[in-house]
Amino acid sequence: MKKLVLAAMMATTPVIAQAVVIEGSFSGSIHDSYDYNNIFGYGAGHDQGVGQTITGTFRYDTGLAPQDRNGHSRVGHYATYGNDAEWLRLTFNINGNDFNISSNGIQSRYDGYDLQQVYLRDDIYNQDVFGIYERDYDHAFTYGGGFTNEFYGTYGNAWVADSLNDIVDGDGLIQSFEWLNDNITAYGSAFLSWQEKEYVAGKGFTYYESAWMGVVLKEMTVIVNPTDIPDPQNMGLMGLGLIGMIMLRRRQQQK
Repeated sequence: MKKLVLAAMMATTPVIAQAVVIEGSFSGSIHDSYDYNNIFGYGAGHDQGVGQTITGTFRYDTGLAPQDRNGHSRVGHYATYGNDAEWLRLTFNINGNDFNISSNGIQSRYDGYDLQQVYLRDDIYNQDVFGIYERDYDHAFTYGGGFTNEFYGTYGNAWVADSLNDIVDGDGLIQSFEWLNDNITAYGSAFLSWQEKEYVAGKGFTYYESAWMGVVLKEMTVIVNPTDIPDPQNMGLMGLGLIGMIMLRRRQQQK
């Protein structure tokens, strides 16, 4: 009887699943920019803040991420368009202020231009590539009194490429590496833009706010943060196993 009870316990022991969160950070320096209304805090005009260091962070949840859309064993393309999956977040810190790509403070009116994407290339064309992209764009059409098209939103990316060092392994989302720009075999870049503009037929664009920034990356770090959680199916099996153990105990007492 003891053997049966032990077997029941072993069969119903919950298997631990992993919800893996990937977190990353990067830093670089501004090499060109345009700021229509001092959104970034360096003043209005061209090339404000050039040479200044910025930092950024990103994170994505592999449990919420979509399937690889590429199909190549050494190229990964994980992307969602026009939905609220929220499996990826990208944030820039500029002049002490955080610019979260997914939180532009504008009420969504047309949710068709959102993008969350991770792109990986493992030694294709003699180069490894890792890229994070996020876009949160809304726009609205108006036809009364002439065609009007309004654009609102933010776009950002941060990516690195290296023709010598193996910075990624395969096409899977679970990656971990530390990368430094050596200006010879490696290159890193980041881009951030913010736009509020309106197009009116016959009048062209009116820019209420607009800013963009190009960055040369100096470093990027990507780490894996697994969080152990019980698998729900195995939790149910464990419950059934406990019931079985109780029934076996009662039958043994009756004998």
